[in-house]
Amino acid sequence: MNKSLVLTTFAAIALFTSACDNKTTGFKQTETGLEYSIVRDSGNTKATLGDVVLVNLTYGIGDSMFFSTKQMGAPIPIPVSDPPFKGSFEEGLQLLGVGDSAAFQVSADSVYKNIFMTPLPGNFKPGQKFTFHVGVVSISNESKDIANFLKKNNITTKPQPSGLVYIQERPGTGAQALAGQKVRVHYTGMLMNGMKFDSSLDRKDPKTGKAEPFQFTLGARQVIPGWDEGIALMKVGEKGKLIIPSKLGYGPRGASDVIPPNATLIFEVELVGAE
Repeated sequence: MNKSLVLTTFAAIALFTSACDNKTTGFKQTETGLEYSIVRDSGNTKATLGDVVLVNLTYGIGDSMFFSTKQMGAPIPIPVSDPPFKGSFEEGLQLLGVGDSAAFQVSADSVYKNIFMTPLPGNFKPGQKFTFHVGVVSISNESKDIANFLKKNNITTKPQPSGLVYIQERPGTGAQALAGQKVRVHYTGMLMNGMKFDSSLDRKDPKTGKAEPFQFTLGARQVIPGWDEGIALMKVGEKGKLIIPSKLGYGPRGASDVIPPNATLIFEVELVGAE
């Protein structure tokens, strides 16, 4: 489980921990010591490193439940990463595919030692284990999705080291945009499924009837990182397309109700001015 999720969902554990003992009857064990019980195997391809699994999740100790996505009203995305310790929750995600569900038991001692870097709280019994109940709703892999999008659309442009893809569609005749400049950009933003979520062209000046470009200071973190990096590749008058991976966009939080978590963003952009 990524650390941000762990820190959020485990924050109140000390307040709710009971003295219930764990029962591991029916659980199998991996070579690294993770205890697991597959409740449902739908036969679908299992998650691999680099994937993001969208899951319904509950966990607790014994009869005490500390967290449930049902209380949040929606499943949560969890990146499939290298396990931070032997027998950790992350290993279990690679046993599951879409439609699968399982229970995992993870040593509370190991969680506190390797994730929180603190001793086990006094209200925990030595040997107690967190029990996670997981149901996989979907699996995605942004790098593969972007590669497939490029192939499908016959785009041969290589990604930047950051993962950003910039496709020039019309060369600029003006100066290169530089950090610290006030830049003016017309844009249309879309998700990878083609759904438009915003466009400067839709906002008309009531006096002139013309669309006003969006203005910001380049490199000042006033926009998402993919914009700061992408616009800096352009010259005034240039048009192009930015394909922005989620880590350079809105990340796991998304934005409002329009941009979902871990969404790849596509922007048609035109650099109107840089001063």
